[in-house]
Amino acid sequence: MTIERPVSAYDAGSTRVIVVSGEIDVLYVDVLRDVFDEAIQRAPAELVVDLADLAFIESMGLGVLITSYRRAERSGITVRLARPSPFVRKLLQGMGMLPHFRVDEDWRPASG
Repeated sequence: MTIERPVSAYDAGSTRVIVVSGEIDVLYVDVLRDVFDEAIQRAPAELVVDLADLAFIESMGLGVLITSYRRAERSGITVRLARPSPFVRKLLQGMGMLPHFRVDEDWRPASG
């Protein structure tokens, strides 16, 4: 049986795209952090975090998302949260955090 990682990343021109899907719990917090760290080290012009298929994220994972977003912005990288799932949108709204993020509802992955 193959277990898919809920976090992956790829380049689309000068943009680094991080796709977060499924459930981010304690088992995947370090994976999420590592993918963000690697993306920030690459210093792309833009970082898009695709959250369309994220069903659940626990508090530690949310902390990684918030901290990494801020670190990337401080490094001069434009960051967008793309298509946050209803769960993520409701969570960020409930915490009063949604206005602090650049959200792009219309972003679509490049078709290959």
